[in-house]
Amino acid sequence: MVSKFSILIRCITKKESGFGHLRRCLILAKQLQKKKCSIQFAIDTNKNTKKLLEQHGFSYLQFKNNISLKKEYTILSKIIKEKNFNMIILDARERNELLSKFLISDSIFSIVIDDAWCKYAYANLVFNSTISKEFYKYIKTKNNNKIFCGVKYFITDENFFKSKKKLNSIKKK
Repeated sequence: MVSKFSILIRCITKKESGFGHLRRCLILAKQLQKKKCSIQFAIDTNKNTKKLLEQHGFSYLQFKNNISLKKEYTILSKIIKEKNFNMIILDARERNELLSKFLISDSIFSIVIDDAWCKYAYANLVFNSTISKEFYKYIKTKNNNKIFCGVKYFITDENFFKSKKKLNSIKKK
């Protein structure tokens, strides 16, 4: 398979954070794979996450839990450059803003999936699908930053829409 783009996805996968970030990144990764993108994950140490990624055929690298932000940035930057990733997708909650700030200063194309944790838009693209408009007030750091807000950017499994149709037919009956 010839890859158009090579993408690193950094999402939090700590036991106490749940699997919402990983689930939406998996959905995104599968769609990107269909577009012939090469995907690798960067995850926190978590046996369940490793097992799930292996089941879906994705490679990954692991960070020790509670790694410092500066160390995480240094490792990510090195990996991106060594493995020639075209971009990074960050879904790392409170770490998104500062990681994207560091990465953009290295001219690394970054996409942030945010849900009310960022104030500044350092990433090239920021997606926030929360329903509450109070979390849509980003301060752009560059004129070419693109910000996409609203529920139309919500990442969900295609089975959700199939189930939705079934629920509507049940409701009518």
